[in-house]
Amino acid sequence: MNRRLLPLAFLTVLLCAGTGASQDADTSFDEPTDRPESPDPFLTLPEPALPEPTLPGATPTGQFAGEPAGQPAAVAFAHSLPDAELDPGSSGTTGPAIHREPGAGSTEGADAATVAPVLPVPVPVPEPAAPQITAADIRADERWPAAARASNGVIANRQVIAFYGHPRSRYMGILGETPIEEMTAALLAQAAEYDELNGDIGVAPAFHIIYGTVFADGSVGVLNEERLMEYINYAADHDILVFLDHQIGNGTVADAITAMLPYLRYPNVHLAIDPEWATPIPGREIGHVTAADINNAQFLIYEYLERNHLPGDRMLVVHQFNWRMIADREDVRADYPRVELIHNADGFGQPAQKYVSWEFNVQATNLPLKGFKLFYPKSWRDGGYDEPLLTPAQVLQLDPVPVYVQYQ
Repeated sequence: MNRRLLPLAFLTVLLCAGTGASQDADTSFDEPTDRPESPDPFLTLPEPALPEPTLPGATPTGQFAGEPAGQPAAVAFAHSLPDAELDPGSSGTTGPAIHREPGAGSTEGADAATVAPVLPVPVPVPEPAAPQITAADIRADERWPAAARASNGVIANRQVIAFYGHPRSRYMGILGETPIEEMTAALLAQAAEYDELNGDIGVAPAFHIIYGTVFADGSVGVLNEERLMEYINYAADHDILVFLDHQIGNGTVADAITAMLPYLRYPNVHLAIDPEWATPIPGREIGHVTAADINNAQFLIYEYLERNHLPGDRMLVVHQFNWRMIADREDVRADYPRVELIHNADGFGQPAQKYVSWEFNVQATNLPLKGFKLFYPKSWRDGGYDEPLLTPAQVLQLDPVPVYVQYQ
């Protein structure tokens, strides 16, 4: 892998234009305010020192010791982008076009030697359509990760398809662009595309809600509880999962997780953290969390569920698109009871760039449950999205199969 691609390909994420944030229920989230802009993609950064993979036999230590991590797995992914449409003016022709003077369509009485031959107008022949990919071609159910099959949660037999954003912002993701009913209809339609292709694996639609939003000074505003409960209750009534995402800012991961723990009393709620914004100067540098932070977050979730006798396993999503975002990544554990840690490949760009980001995350074999994020094109945004957007068939051909797919 070209290591220099990683710090440059995905330093920008989420919002190119700057986005508004609110610390109370009365401030509108609809227009940009002092939300920090995305980090400069050309920041001078040191060459990343990528962690060496954990060697076989190196078992994690602690109360919940897991299986030893293996060597990095080879990555296979789909490159079957659709061919460009045939340009009628550039191919399929047999000669130059016939030009005639106006009214000169008749050749009656003219010398045959001086009359230009009337050639048939060439009709471009379209290339044969690519064969339609089916669930049998993809075999996602046969390739479903063993760690997911072994879980006691949703991902044992369902793939999570999530819409990301803030309920009060049109600029932070598709979740907040339209009223909840319209957004839900679009989510279910997107999830249905995966359901048609992933075989015996079902789908679990989800709202991925930005709960803690970072400000330019590193402080964080949290979503008003009344608005949040509208989404949690609506989701529960429609068999939809909810993920609460915290951007951390100049706080700690433990504080961020602790703030969200009370919502785990709702059985459809899961959690997420975004290391990109874990910094006192968001927008000027990419933030980071440590392996110890992530491990402690999992313990806090486990302990809260146990202490409060709450049912079910819960997912914790951790985003990564750059080597800086998770320090000591090889020391992150994925063996805490009742917690399913999902390592989500974040970042927008062209397919080749997204595959590079995916490959970097796949190297962390100690984190077997992977997610993949996509960014819908936006006419009002100058870049900052996937172009072209990968299809569900292409996403399902990633190896390993993502158990979590997120759209912004």
